[in-house]
Amino acid sequence: MENLTRPLCPSWCSVAHGDVESEPHQSAGFEVPVVHRDSSSRAIASVFVLVLSKKDGEPAFAYFGDGESAMLELGLDSARASLALIAAHLDLLEQ
Repeated sequence: MENLTRPLCPSWCSVAHGDVESEPHQSAGFEVPVVHRDSSSRAIASVFVLVLSKKDGEPAFAYFGDGESAMLELGLDSARASLALIAAHLDLLEQ
């Protein structure tokens, strides 16, 4: 997708920036049904959204959360390292 008012907008950006140069680039959101623990340690069924974002001249981040009380926003290297570690530990549960 080409943004004519902001030609350096990445192809994955889904934001119509208009004239706002400081607004971050954001990907479309991808919804994932999840079960997570709330602050009282209760299991809660919810929907998290994965969104990639990047401000011009700054590193990109991956946001994963419900938009309210549960969220994680990591730099891309941190997100990749966390996913690899989670995958390795989940494999241990299946042994």
